[in-house]
Order: sequence, then structure tokens, then C-alpha cells
Amino acid sequence: MDDLADVYNDLIMEHSMNSYNKKHLNNPDFCEIGHNPNCGDEITLELKLNGDIIEDLSFTGHGCAISQASTSIMIDTLRGKRNYCYFYWYDKKRDYR
Repeated sequence: MDDLADVYNDLIMEHSMNSYNKKHLNNPDFCEIGHNPNCGDEITLELKLNGDIIEDLSFTGHGCAISQASTSIMIDTLRGKRNYCYFYWYDKKRDYR
């Protein structure tokens, strides 16, 4: 179990400290700000489409290592997918507000 915990720790630290996804996009098609009032984390997510493909995503903001890493990992997961994947996630997120 320690090996698995080490992998998770390494992944979280890599994405939170050295995230190449943390940047601004030129002329994004969508921009959404998320703020957690409980802890103060604030992230702005930007999305660029090419037809029906998510061409690029990025984020800026501040927060704990988990919020920074999970946003970066989500970006790696969604990049290159068809945009309905993003809109499904976006609509589900809206349902819980």
C-alpha cells in the first residue's frame, strides 16, 4: 500500500508544483471561475475548441496542492476529447450548485 501512496503523492506533487497546464490561453472559447468559500481555493478554467474537439484547456488561480493537481489532471484527461465530454461534466457540475 505504501507504494501506491507514494505514486499518488508523486503525481499530486508533480502536477501541483510543475503544472504545464497552469497558464492563460489566447482567445479561449469558454472561461469559468470556480471558488471554494470554505478554503479559499480559486481556479479559472479556460477551454479552446477546434470544431467538436477540445483542443486545449488551461487553468490559473491559487489553492492547495490537491486542487491544483486535480485540475491539471482533469485537463490532461479532457484534452483531445470531443466537446460533449466537457459539456456533460459542465452540466453535471451545474446541477450541484
